[in-house]
Amino acid sequence: MDKWVQVGKEAPDFTLPADDGRNVELSELRGSPVVLYFYPRDDTPGCTKEACAFRDSTAKLEKLGARVLGISPDGVDSHEKFSDKFDLNFPLLADPDHKVAEEYGAWGDKIRFGTKSKGIRRSTFVIDADGVVQKGLESRQRRRPRPASARGAGRIVGLRNVSLDRRRSAVRVQALVMPHVFAALLLIECEARIHQVVVLPATFAVHS
Repeated sequence: MDKWVQVGKEAPDFTLPADDGRNVELSELRGSPVVLYFYPRDDTPGCTKEACAFRDSTAKLEKLGARVLGISPDGVDSHEKFSDKFDLNFPLLADPDHKVAEEYGAWGDKIRFGTKSKGIRRSTFVIDADGVVQKGLESRQRRRPRPASARGAGRIVGLRNVSLDRRRSAVRVQALVMPHVFAALLLIECEARIHQVVVLPATFAVHS
């Protein structure tokens, strides 16, 4: 990421509209740790899995005094539908011009199906009660080349093995989004209880 926010520095403040009609200002949450995550788009497979995982972890995080905030370029109406559909229990904030994402380094180059474009790069930040960034987590999708035999078969038949492809996709999504949730929870627990260094899974990069 080009402008990844520095760990140990104060988290950039912002005020964004939420799915419930409120405006959320980060600095007003001082006194509580915040798990701030950026995701590409509402109601897509990976973003849904990630949101539901945070939803299921929110109770544990709240017991430790932490708050969860999700941010994407989608509008408030889209956020509201997404939240209602999956019964999300934390605010989704609208960043349509992606200015906040840029401040945190969560907006940058992406390559999808061989095409390079700008967009949200899935990222999670753990911010302590004083408003200081403690960790930044960035997903890294590891692309594995298909065997030559499989590529040849695809060209000959002209069809994809849909069921196998879906299984692989589900595994990739799980590997990309779940470590963010679990790592954020572990980091908050360590901050609140034992202040130990956490060894994070290798499926994402840690900026410190």
